[in-house]
Amino acid sequence: MSQQCPRFALLIATLPTKPNNFSSPPTSRRNRDQRKRNAASTLTNLHQPKLPLPLDILPERHYPLPRMSTERIDLLQGTLDMLILRTLLTGSRHGHAIAKAIEHNSEDVLQVEQGSLYPALHRLIKRGWITTQEGLSENNRKAKFYRLTALGRKQLVVESSKWDKLAAAIGRIMKPSTDGEA
Repeated sequence: MSQQCPRFALLIATLPTKPNNFSSPPTSRRNRDQRKRNAASTLTNLHQPKLPLPLDILPERHYPLPRMSTERIDLLQGTLDMLILRTLLTGSRHGHAIAKAIEHNSEDVLQVEQGSLYPALHRLIKRGWITTQEGLSENNRKAKFYRLTALGRKQLVVESSKWDKLAAAIGRIMKPSTDGEA
C-alpha cells in the first residue's frame, strides 16, 4: 500500500482546477466550434513564454478637463451680440438674413452657425435690446423678424466703444511701436 506524502497532497489540493472543455456534449455547432477554439488557444498558450505584467501600483488619476474661463465666453458672446446689434441697425431682418449679412459684410471671414445665432438672439430679446415680429421672408415663408430697440441702440454704442478699446489694445501688442519698447 502506498502512502501519499502530505506535502504532495497539499500541493494537489491548492492547484486550480479547470473544467475539461470536452466533458459535455455540444448543444450546437456554434458551441462545439467555440470549445475547439478555446482548447486550441489553451494548447497554444502553454508553449508561449509568459511575459511579465507591467507593474503599475498607482491608481489612475482622472484630472478634470480644463474649462474655458467665463471671460472668454463672454467676450465671444459679446462680440456676436455686437455684430447682431450692428446688423439690425439698418433695419429688421429674420435670423437667416442676419447670419448672411454678417458673413457678407465680413467678406465670408465670419461664419455664424445657427447654434450660436439663435441663442444670441434669445439673449438679446431677454435683455430688451431687440424685439420680434412675425412676417413673411423673401420666399413667402413665415419668419420671425428681429428689430433693434432704443435700449439696443444705446447698448450698441457701449459695445462699439468697448470693442474699439479692445481692438486698439490687441493692435498695440501685436504691432509694438519701434521706440525700442517690446
